[in-house]
Order: sequence, then C-alpha cells, then structure tokens
Amino acid sequence: MPLDFDVSYHNAAHPSLQLEAPLASGEEIAVLGMTDDGLLRFAIPAFSLRVRAHYDGRAPVEARPAIDTVLIEPSAARLEITARASFAVGRGREVLREVRVDLHDAA
Repeated sequence: MPLDFDVSYHNAAHPSLQLEAPLASGEEIAVLGMTDDGLLRFAIPAFSLRVRAHYDGRAPVEARPAIDTVLIEPSAARLEITARASFAVGRGREVLREVRVDLHDAA
C-alpha cells in the first residue's frame, strides 16, 4: 500500500453513518426512516469473541475483535454484525499457522 493510503477508502457507508470509535455490546441504536413504524430502536447484542493466532516458534497471540460493521435489515428483522481483528503473517521461524475464533465467556 502507498504510504499515504487512507483506509476509509474501503468504507461503504456515507460519512455521516461512520463512527470514530467502534460500537460495543449494549450500545443503543436508533434509526429513523427505515420502517413504516417510525423509529427503530435496539441495543447491540452482547457477544464476546476471542481470536487466537498460533505461530511456529512463539506463543499464541490473543485479540478481542472490535465491531467493524453493523448492517440493519428492518424488513427481514435482521441485524448483521462484523467484528475484525488482524495478525501479522510472520516470516522465518515465526510463521502464522492457525487462527481460532471462539465464543468467550465474559464471566
């Protein structure tokens, strides 16, 4: 990638629908104009994911992915959430071999 590449190039949402900080479980969302019933209000559902990257030659690395995208489909009564984490591929003796995604019990 060029040094001056702006990752917002990949955003599909209008700038007014983009947030500075990622959403978190339990945050309230209100949307007007997407249903005949008027205001659509809900909370981001609670879920906790743990992603572990296993490398050759070093200890696993763990990440908690942040919510990246929320797709609201009122007519289908569906909410789609994408969470994202990234890991270096590695090289030499520290090559990424496996990525595991598990539900994590927050208790």
